[in-house]
Amino acid sequence: MRLDAFFRACVRLHGDPDGRDELVAAARELEDSESLLTAIEAQQVGPLLHRMIGDAGILSPMVANAVRDSYHRTARRTLLLFDELAACLRALGAVGVPVIVLKGAADSRSE
Repeated sequence: MRLDAFFRACVRLHGDPDGRDELVAAARELEDSESLLTAIEAQQVGPLLHRMIGDAGILSPMVANAVRDSYHRTARRTLLLFDELAACLRALGAVGVPVIVLKGAADSRSE
C-alpha cells in the first residue's frame, strides 16, 4: 500500500507543486529500495518518475540513478524508433503509398 501512496503522490505533484511534502513523506515510508525499483520496473514508470522528481533529492541515490538510466534508455529507444519510422515513411513515399502517422509519432511532429 505504501507504494501506491508514493505513486499517487508523484502524480499529484505534477498538478500541485505544493504536494512535495506529501511526496517526501510517502518516500520516507518506503523502507526497501529494491521493492521500489521492482515496482517501478513492473509499472514501467522510471522515465516518468525521473522527469517528475528524479533530481529533486526525494529518491535514494540508488533509485534516482535507476530512474535516470531508465529515462535515458527510453529516450535512446524512442529516437531509434523514430529513425526507423522515418525510413519506412520515405520508402513508402517513394513508391506512392500514402501514410497517415498516428499517436506518438504524429504528436511529436506537432510540437
